[in-house]
Amino acid sequence: MEIEKLQEANKINKEIEMLERFIRGSGNRRILRLVKIPQQFILKLDGYGWATEMEYHLNTELASNMLGVLQERVTQLKKELENILKS
Repeated sequence: MEIEKLQEANKINKEIEMLERFIRGSGNRRILRLVKIPQQFILKLDGYGWATEMEYHLNTELASNMLGVLQERVTQLKKELENILKS
């Protein structure tokens, strides 16, 4: 295997491990914050007790997908409101 491919595979593996750890950690906590710093979004899980604070930096694609999901939710809520007001 070429060194570049091995380095890329290691980078991807670290990303997978970090995401799995973040997802596991989110199961025990209900406090999830989205933090925006210049040019970047960060998901943060607040720490308490034995659980340490965790964060995951969203890349541009994930941030766009997340904002798309939020936009879909707004559209859904507007439709529900419209249906309520019509009846």
